[in-house]
Amino acid sequence: TDLLYVGGSDGDLYQLDLTGPSTACSNPPTGSTCDAISLGRDPGQIGAPSLDIGTSPELLLVGSESGVLYAVEVPF
Repeated sequence: TDLLYVGGSDGDLYQLDLTGPSTACSNPPTGSTCDAISLGRDPGQIGAPSLDIGTSPELLLVGSESGVLYAVEVPF
């Protein structure tokens, strides 16, 4: 896949599309994308995501500093 998932300290889960020239989320240049979703009201830092490829649709499992485990359908 050309997508990379990263948990942020701001409570967001980031999806980076690596097919573009850059993966910078703050100001992505033309040809690259960075999408983010907010996980909950106050999740704190988001942990390292794990892809469950045995499901349909594919789910990304990720925990948060607040102790909540999220299952997010990917790509988003």
